[in-house]
Amino acid sequence: MKVAGALLSKLILFCQQVACIEPEWFDTNVLVNRSYRWTEGVVPYEMDGSHGFVNEWYIWRAMAVYHRNTCVRFAQRRTSDRDWVHITSKGRGCFSKVGRVGGRQTLNLARAGCTSAGVVLHELMHVIGFLHEHNRPDRDEYVRVYQENILDGAQENFLKLARNVTFEFPYDFDSIMHYGQFTFSKNGNATMRAKGPTTKNGRKDFFSETDLAKIRLVYNCTGYQALSPNSRYVFAGIAFAGTYRMWIP
Repeated sequence: MKVAGALLSKLILFCQQVACIEPEWFDTNVLVNRSYRWTEGVVPYEMDGSHGFVNEWYIWRAMAVYHRNTCVRFAQRRTSDRDWVHITSKGRGCFSKVGRVGGRQTLNLARAGCTSAGVVLHELMHVIGFLHEHNRPDRDEYVRVYQENILDGAQENFLKLARNVTFEFPYDFDSIMHYGQFTFSKNGNATMRAKGPTTKNGRKDFFSETDLAKIRLVYNCTGYQALSPNSRYVFAGIAFAGTYRMWIP
């Protein structure tokens, strides 16, 4: 999810990445221009210490979910890393750039409401190059968007892509990248409803199978192995809450 305070800069970035230069850079809801993907699937990051240990642990835990289920790896930044993610809680709300944009890029996870498992997984999926599922060009076949109910300044989160390429993945109501019915509502009414018999509209706590399939495809995860607790990409904070298998889906 994103907030109004960062919408202008993100809308400019969205224009640069999607609509104003190269519309073909997106297939379904993922960047296909490889320059926006992280080299070998490794995402260097740093935390600025503003979250406190407990919230940092929640973020580490979400990273470890990626490590266990995909070949994407989040690694603490080294001085030689030229592109990295700066993780902070100093801004308002939850927001991220989409994909690797070059140099230092900010992932903001406010301490209030932005460190739950589903929110961190969602924002990290933006970091590695994915937009929302309901940004797909074929979304109108599956959901109805009520623009009149969307919070002022949040409309860009509901933009529809122009190109109809889907990697042959079906529309995924269960995606961690799909909003719920009332996300960014300004009046308590639905901003989006599913068409047809389904009652699903966005998963809250874990990837869907299609989310995982997309990540594995885009980052060429064929033959990858889930990381063990001894991997250098699994952080000391994970041990705080017990065994690796108990706490990491």
